[in-house]
Amino acid sequence: MFYRDQLEHINDPDFQVRVYGNEEEKVWLSRDADFATTEPAEMPELAGNLPLGRLQMGFLVSAEEFKANARTVEINWAQFNFTMLIADPLDLWREKEAATTRRSRPQDIIHSEFLGLTLQWEMAYYAGRVARGELSVHSWLSRSNEVKTRYRSILNHPKLRDRLLAVNVPDITNFAQGAAPS
Repeated sequence: MFYRDQLEHINDPDFQVRVYGNEEEKVWLSRDADFATTEPAEMPELAGNLPLGRLQMGFLVSAEEFKANARTVEINWAQFNFTMLIADPLDLWREKEAATTRRSRPQDIIHSEFLGLTLQWEMAYYAGRVARGELSVHSWLSRSNEVKTRYRSILNHPKLRDRLLAVNVPDITNFAQGAAPS
């Protein structure tokens, strides 16, 4: 839900969260992806009347790997500040792709599709930061190669390719066109 809220708030015209129908919204809000912990004994079974599921880790990434790659996020909600670890969208995407193959649950398909959109937006956003001199091309290439290694078809999305080519940075252009970086 964090990444969905983030993309909706950003409202990037190229990477829009699609409108889900009522049945898809129910599937979207499946219990498995919203709460995960590396300490399962510490996680409650209920939040009010809402049963909490546990992220089914372990198809591709262990709990330790999730934690090592997690992002620290600070959120203000109802006048309280929270600091939490949010799983990297690439790790979540990989797990959802594996779950789609192994379980074929409807929520896995929707979540995987959305996490792919999140990864596309991030790649385009950070390419723009490279073009503005706010991020090194080496850092961008390192992360983008990691994403492309796991999400092989990411560059098949025309809006992403167009955004990468538009930044007019030779290493990013080569990456978008499939050439090895200089």
